[in-house]
Amino acid sequence: MKKKISNQSRRHQDYLRKKALKTARYYDGQLKRLRASAVKDVLEQCRDFPEKDWEDVIALRLSEPYLPGWYRQLYIATGLPQIKSTLRDLNKEKAEDSAIWESVMRQYADMRAGDLIVSVTGTLKETLISILRRELEEEGERGVEYVTQKIYRQYRALQEWEVRRIVQTETLVSTGVAGDAAARSLGIGFTKQWCTSGLINTRDTHLAVDGTVVDEDEPFAVGDSLLMYPHDTSLGASASEIINCACSCIRQPK
Repeated sequence: MKKKISNQSRRHQDYLRKKALKTARYYDGQLKRLRASAVKDVLEQCRDFPEKDWEDVIALRLSEPYLPGWYRQLYIATGLPQIKSTLRDLNKEKAEDSAIWESVMRQYADMRAGDLIVSVTGTLKETLISILRRELEEEGERGVEYVTQKIYRQYRALQEWEVRRIVQTETLVSTGVAGDAAARSLGIGFTKQWCTSGLINTRDTHLAVDGTVVDEDEPFAVGDSLLMYPHDTSLGASASEIINCACSCIRQPK
């Protein structure tokens, strides 16, 4: 079933999304600094090996031990405001002790980080190795210092987009799980309505479900994927329906 979404509701959802992304700016900068340090460290280690072994050094020694903590901080900072908003919208109640909800968001963050750390760091390794191959082919017999510094500069030029994509996606995944957890904590029946952002890059599959209303335990059919709410991954939704999605979910008590 589809139902028209009021302009007021769309503005409210847009406000919540922009508020979360504004909060996330700090974590964007933090991740850039942490990653830059990790990349610089592994390139320093490369200097102790022949150039032919550098790919293996990156593949085996580049790590991001800071990611679990980063995920927790991001999820708590961006999830708690969404929890409070959902509780007010559904039941006119204030959130319980924030420590309880911080624990909930920490658990979600740990699960998400556990699922993604290997692939997130794997993508970073692939990016760095790709830069390495290109630079070694172009520069030929250059000094180790020159080559490693150029690889680092090339990485810094590319990291803006990569980090932004991670931060935006994870921020909106966080608000999605926060809204769902808050709604279910009330123990009341509710409906869910898919709401697109109105941005010009909204996917056709998301435009197709804009305004669709389903029961609390019914998934949205989005393209070939099923999602309990925008950014939901629990039913195996394709990454193409998750990454950089700016949609939201409007919940109403029955």
